[in-house]
Amino acid sequence: MRRQIYQATTLIKTLAAISLVFVSAQLVLLACKCRCRNDVCSDNDSRLYRRDGTATQILDRVGSETGLKETMKLKEEIKALKKALVTYKKISSILVSQDLSSHPVKFDDNDDDDDVLRSFTPKNEYHVIPFDSFDGGHLYGKVGTLSENPAEGPAGQRGTEHNEVIQFAIKTINDDSESKGDPVSIFQLAEGTMRNDRIHGTSYDLYFRSALPDIFKRIQVFRPFGPLQSNGKLETIDTSKTLINVIVPLSGRIDKFEDFIARFLNVGVRYDQKVFLTIVYFGMQGRDKLRSIMGQLEEKENFKSFTIIFTNQEFSRGAGLQKGAEIWEGGNVLMFFCDVDVYFKPEFLERCRLHSSPGKKVYYPIVFSQYNPVITYGGEAIPELEQQMRLSKDTGFWRDFGFGMSCQYRDDFLNVGGFDLTIKGWGMEDVKLYRSYLASKLTVVRAYDRGIFHIYHKKQCQRNLSDEQFVSCLQSKAVSEGSHKQMGMLAFGKHIVGETDPPWAKLLKFSLAAASSPQELTKEQEKMMENIYKGENDITTTNQQNGPKTSLNTKNDLKGFAESLIEASRELRLILDTLSKPEKPLNITSKIKRMKELQLLILQNSQGFLGSTGSE
Repeated sequence: MRRQIYQATTLIKTLAAISLVFVSAQLVLLACKCRCRNDVCSDNDSRLYRRDGTATQILDRVGSETGLKETMKLKEEIKALKKALVTYKKISSILVSQDLSSHPVKFDDNDDDDDVLRSFTPKNEYHVIPFDSFDGGHLYGKVGTLSENPAEGPAGQRGTEHNEVIQFAIKTINDDSESKGDPVSIFQLAEGTMRNDRIHGTSYDLYFRSALPDIFKRIQVFRPFGPLQSNGKLETIDTSKTLINVIVPLSGRIDKFEDFIARFLNVGVRYDQKVFLTIVYFGMQGRDKLRSIMGQLEEKENFKSFTIIFTNQEFSRGAGLQKGAEIWEGGNVLMFFCDVDVYFKPEFLERCRLHSSPGKKVYYPIVFSQYNPVITYGGEAIPELEQQMRLSKDTGFWRDFGFGMSCQYRDDFLNVGGFDLTIKGWGMEDVKLYRSYLASKLTVVRAYDRGIFHIYHKKQCQRNLSDEQFVSCLQSKAVSEGSHKQMGMLAFGKHIVGETDPPWAKLLKFSLAAASSPQELTKEQEKMMENIYKGENDITTTNQQNGPKTSLNTKNDLKGFAESLIEASRELRLILDTLSKPEKPLNITSKIKRMKELQLLILQNSQGFLGSTGSE
């Protein structure tokens, strides 16, 4: 399409130039003849024009009525060509996007059908821009980063675009003369693909069924990108006086708070120096220790930009942040809602300032969440925390569903209503605040931030939470331990940590084997399980950071766990033996039902035992 526009533009320019020259010549000749008829021309001029018979004929024609009409016609044609040229220039400026690449797009002159689809040639499989497919009611592919559904109904902006493209394609087909007797509708859309080329635009390829079997109508639609242009005026932003009030809610966990203060000291106190720390502490226990930590910080670093708010209320993160925001009396300050399990770098604080603007923008960074370092480093020595904070698919994941960390100005926070303090327990208050900002006139900057990390910690989900909170907690717990590949290696690999599995890992493998293939659980394996709970294996694990060994679980718990697995596996073997060599008619349905019950019992026992050893 773009090559055709270029060719049409060039042709129009050429025709316009030729027409102008020709008409100019006609007008000059006409003027000369008029002068001669008025006896203004000299004899020499007359002889000059009459020496050439062709010139004489032209003068005669121009002087005639036909020549005048032709002149007026040419003027009108030139006017129309100029108008068409302006129109094509406008179309060209829209359809021909500015090529940001140093290698301009090249199209095949012999085949115009799929120019848009071939606008980029990938060098390898990592450079491929995939196509999403769609039909009248669904989009297929990586539709949304949050839902991660392989198929999803069109909604939001994607839904608006989806419907607009389909309706445009239907109207274009039905307006064509060939389709007058065979119109199409959205119900006849058999296949559609779309791809977003970041340089040129979005291309669509749609196929509609016709009234005849095996006959389709194809139409390609292209939504082009325009040339680059500035959006708004140039701004100069001075952050030298922008103070950030870091608000941290806390209940107990004084050891974690000590670690947080050590990190805060390096980043906020010694480096950035434009921060204020507000601590909202719930409960009585640990208050003296907290005062001591902050007193030492004040004495050694001369840091006085902090306040501690004590409350005897039941811990609620939202209530703590709300209290920290309301108690501030220093005007419309920039606030950073933070947790003690967060590690952030100085450049994050700068992005907090840049992406937040009073009355205009709030910043919701997507935090990189750390996996369990014991799994990440495979039982080897775990490096210092700063070295652990690196972006890799094996060290962590982007916390897309985390809305707890945010930067906003105090007035904006209060104007949207703050937190919903009726919510009790884990989560959801952050999501509701996020939705309040989305519904406001403020711009929510939701971006992946490479300078803020969530430090791994064990997560315990209490069943007294609401169903929605409990499911959210379990989902967070499930994705926080390790990558899909790492967890698969734990389940199916030879060893979980190092060269020797810990006792609980052996029991887990035996239980999985009993649940999937009970006949493969040998007497030797049963003997090993008996040895484990009899104490022939050391039931200890090494704390990688502190060094000393701590008991993994009590001997009685481990013994009960192993005994339940042994009994279940023995009964499974008896059932299998009975089914394989029946000596009398059997109730096969009841046997199979009992096998399923035993398999479920084995898995539940395994999960219960591992949950008790892996949670706080």
